[in-house]
Order: sequence, then C-alpha cells, then structure tokens
Amino acid sequence: MVVTLPPRCTERELRESIERMRPKLLKLWEKATKSPSQQPELRHIDWNFRLESEDITIDLQPDATLRDGKFRLTKDRGHVTLVGPADYDFDGEGVQAWLEKVITEQIRSYARGILPARLRALSQQFDLPFADVRINAAHGRWGSCGRKQQRGLFGWSSQSDYHIHLSLYTLLLPERLQRLVMLHELTHTLEMNHSPRFHARLNAMLDGQEAALEKELKRYTTSIFAFAQHL
Repeated sequence: MVVTLPPRCTERELRESIERMRPKLLKLWEKATKSPSQQPELRHIDWNFRLESEDITIDLQPDATLRDGKFRLTKDRGHVTLVGPADYDFDGEGVQAWLEKVITEQIRSYARGILPARLRALSQQFDLPFADVRINAAHGRWGSCGRKQQRGLFGWSSQSDYHIHLSLYTLLLPERLQRLVMLHELTHTLEMNHSPRFHARLNAMLDGQEAALEKELKRYTTSIFAFAQHL
C-alpha cells in the first residue's frame, strides 16, 4: 500500500490520519488481498465471457458478416457457441438478462441429458431406488429429495416414493462433486435427516471423503457466473 503526503506533513499528523482511516484502510486491504475464488462474481456477459466445465463449454463469438442484430447458436459435442454481430451492444436494455436466460437454458438442456443417467447409475450401484428425477433452476441448493406416499383404493399405502430434484447448475461442477450431490440426495432415501447415521452412510459411499468434498463444494454457488471466465 502506498501513502502520499502533502508538503510539510509531520510524522505525528501522518500517524493521526492513519488511525482515523484505519477501518477503511483495513477493508481496502482485505479486498485487495482476496484470492480469485473469493472475489465477487463478475456478472457481465460479452465477447470475453466463457463458461467451461467437464461436461459443457459455452462462449460467444463475433461475426462481422451478421447484420440483422441476431445471435446464432452452434453446438458441437458439448461446446455451445453464441455467434452474434461484431458490433452488438451488450449493455442494451434487457440484453444481459436475455443472454443469461439463453445460456441457462442450454445448461438445462445438457443437464437433462446427462445428470439423470448418472443418478440412476449410482442408484443401481448402491441399491438406493427412487421414483423419478427432475432438473430445475434452483438457486442456493444443489438438490433435494422428497417423499410422496401413494394413496390406493384402501387408504394410504405403506410404500413411499422418493422424488429427487437436481439443480441444473450441478452439471457445472466437477464430476466428483456431482457424485457428492447425487449420493447426498440418494442417502435421503434411507435417512430423511442429517443425523450422524446419515453422514456415516454417505461417507462410506464416498470412501471417507465426504468432509473434503463438502469443503470443496462450498467454493461454488448456483450461478453461471460462479463458473465463468473472462478472457
């Protein structure tokens, strides 16, 4: 940190100024020394935006030949590119919200094609059946498991169906963390709580890595901007 002094400033005056500004200076220092993963998300989409995960890559490319002001969508084995006019105004009214929606829907489409199959594979591997799985756009949670009793002609059945929801943003996680999220929800088919027994079962299926994986998962949030790069 560099401090500039006015002419004829004494050491005493300098110390008094620093003491008055100490709270503000500490906040500035903390902000400047944060690691990249701790920095606030840059919530802006333009030609420098790129989202890359193990399952999907999304970027934007300018094309000077496009004159109608519209974007084209191209897909190639998990690589989605939004191609638009080179002079496109990314700060126009509603543009950022529209682009975020387009990108989110692409992630949803891929998530629907990939995540249910992985969940079913884990369900079969650990003999943890469930009724169905749905992909949603939940923020703040990666998944959920609900229990719905079936009512028959003679009252409530003793058999329960478990319905699992996975956030579409789960697709953006590394596969080891996708596995954590899915096994967490599948474990709820045995324990509808977060008791020590729940964590013991989950930890066993994760080869003793639950705590380490949960700590790693905390680095991410359910937002496209948590996974985006700006080139």
